[in-house]
Amino acid sequence: MQATTSIIRQAFFIAVISLSCIHTAVAQTETGSSPTATGETQSQPTKEGDEAEIKRLSTLVVRLYGEGKYEEATPSARKALELSEKLPGPDHPLVATTSGNLAALYLAQKKFGEAETLYQRALKIAEKAHGPESGRIVPLLKALADVHYALDHKHQTEDLLKRALAIQEKTLGENDDETAGTLLSLAGFYYRTGKSREAVSYYQRVIAIREKALAPPLGPKHREVGELIGQCACALLLDGRNRENKEVRELVNRGGKILLGLNPDSTDPADDILTKAITRVQPRYPAEAKSAHIMGTILLIVEVDESGAVTGVKPLCGPPYLTDVSVQAAWQWRFKPTMVSGQPIKFAGFLTFTFTLQ
Repeated sequence: MQATTSIIRQAFFIAVISLSCIHTAVAQTETGSSPTATGETQSQPTKEGDEAEIKRLSTLVVRLYGEGKYEEATPSARKALELSEKLPGPDHPLVATTSGNLAALYLAQKKFGEAETLYQRALKIAEKAHGPESGRIVPLLKALADVHYALDHKHQTEDLLKRALAIQEKTLGENDDETAGTLLSLAGFYYRTGKSREAVSYYQRVIAIREKALAPPLGPKHREVGELIGQCACALLLDGRNRENKEVRELVNRGGKILLGLNPDSTDPADDILTKAITRVQPRYPAEAKSAHIMGTILLIVEVDESGAVTGVKPLCGPPYLTDVSVQAAWQWRFKPTMVSGQPIKFAGFLTFTFTLQ
């Protein structure tokens, strides 16, 4: 499914941890104290030069990461980690920060073993500094979940995401937007591992949170919620028995109304995008798909301009062998212009094509 190809957004971790925690960690070291080997505390010279260099290198790493220059950023990230390891104490906050940054670069380069080791190190330090139930460790938990998912460690991925969710529900609340982000990560995980029931349950929780934020006029949030409902329908469609399910049809209808900026609870038939269609083209059933007994439903989002012409088609889910012909057919549809306050507007909606063998 298009929107869940990654369990988390890696950039979220590197940007938030690198810059905000650098300032915090540097401030902590400016007290000039650190534990000695005997557990006593004595005055230590500050390493302002090293700390400034770590900050400079980490800022560079964030910029290069954002530009997709992962290999180019790696030497700077390594150097920042080496410098942080020279600061007083093996569990210095900057060690966690720079370890996490280098891990994010390794993850982006698909060096999963190296990424896992560094994320584990960063998590251990962060847990010691902030506690095992602190919201500040959530980005690390989600980053580790991404690594384990890439390594096909499904149980570890699930456990890490559920732990992150439990922390956020406790610290932020069940209806917080950041909590919804982790719910969405779990929904995507279950979808990609074929667990329809679990995926639907988490999608429904996200939708309930995000729908509360909807308000006129039509805007990006409507598109986001509409697509979430489409993803939930896709999760239902994982179970072949749901292909003609009433719940799927109701979800698609509700999501379509939200995409149009309409009341999702409206029962007016005119609010259905299909009633606006003036040209409909059904996809052909590919012979190779028929011979292989491939069946299923393709769910698409279509973008329509002011004249009613299709300007974009985005497949959300369905069997790959049936996707291309469905997209080609959707491009040929045409709709009556949709008017708001007497002016034609662009809009989007769902189309579904179901392929069955008689």
